[in-house]
Amino acid sequence: MKLEDFKNSIDNIKPDLYMETRLAQKVYEAAPKKRSKRKLAVAAVSGFLSLAILITALGFGGLWRSQNFYVGNDGSCVPPNENTFILSVYASETDEPIYTQIDDDMVTLPDYKLNDVIPDIVSPDLDGAEYIETGDLSFEIKGENIESVRIQCEKSEFHIIDFTKFEYLKANDEWYDFVVPYSDEYAWKSNNECIDIMLKHIENGDYDEYIVGKEIKSADEYAGVEIIYDENGNEIGVGLVSVETYSKFSPTVSTVRGERNFVKDYTFINLFEEKEFSCHATVSPLVWYEILFEDINTPFSQLPHDTIKINVTFNDGTVKYGKYDLSLNDNGELVIKTLA
Repeated sequence: MKLEDFKNSIDNIKPDLYMETRLAQKVYEAAPKKRSKRKLAVAAVSGFLSLAILITALGFGGLWRSQNFYVGNDGSCVPPNENTFILSVYASETDEPIYTQIDDDMVTLPDYKLNDVIPDIVSPDLDGAEYIETGDLSFEIKGENIESVRIQCEKSEFHIIDFTKFEYLKANDEWYDFVVPYSDEYAWKSNNECIDIMLKHIENGDYDEYIVGKEIKSADEYAGVEIIYDENGNEIGVGLVSVETYSKFSPTVSTVRGERNFVKDYTFINLFEEKEFSCHATVSPLVWYEILFEDINTPFSQLPHDTIKINVTFNDGTVKYGKYDLSLNDNGELVIKTLA
């Protein structure tokens, strides 16, 4: 395909499902099990656990907490022209989550429960210990006329996929480092194989006309390869995504391939200036697991509390705050207390 013909075809690109497919695959491969060994616990809890929740974020259920306004039994009664936001907490594993209106300042969510920690008699150092956990813990913040949302946690860590940033990068042609014409050699290949194929062509000078002025990185600096389709579903191109760009969309991914960041403070930006805006973050309370692995007899209610802070800035400059205390009761059930 000639360069000019290729550029004309790119004008009619239809976004593919590569990213959704890739995320779904990670969820499937790393879905948390009811019983997890300690050596895998940190990876399962602090790695891909959030993906399963974030991909299903539109099905949030569990706790609803309103800020600065009253929500009636029918879910309405929001004062007009008032800047508000709603915090939703998802902790259930059910296929059809139930929304519960919360009017109290403290609520217990039995859908999230740390049931037990079992030592491995073969491993005195507890390296083989297992924890039994029910449910997950994920937040959604949404409202109207929101400019940005800053979310912070004190002891735990967030796992975040910024879908707005992903769409923004796509819409502004900032997602791919460069795009080359499609060929069948990329079909049914693994991600790493596709990267190797592309870099080999670059080394041979086969793609010179498509990468003029582009910086060529090492293989480890690329996160993935996407097949690009036209409006009729025909493959027309192959795009290369760098780790640096990928980490803008998923900030828990380090710019060093294979590593992961610990995110305790993140700001979501309403890049498309949508009237209705929502964002999501999953919490992994690793400190609880580490303490229990050291002493399995520690009462759940004596595990350290964590604090979640939320700052919502609206288009008119108004800033509203939310502060929440997270803990477990003696039964290992999640307790959330509204502090502000």
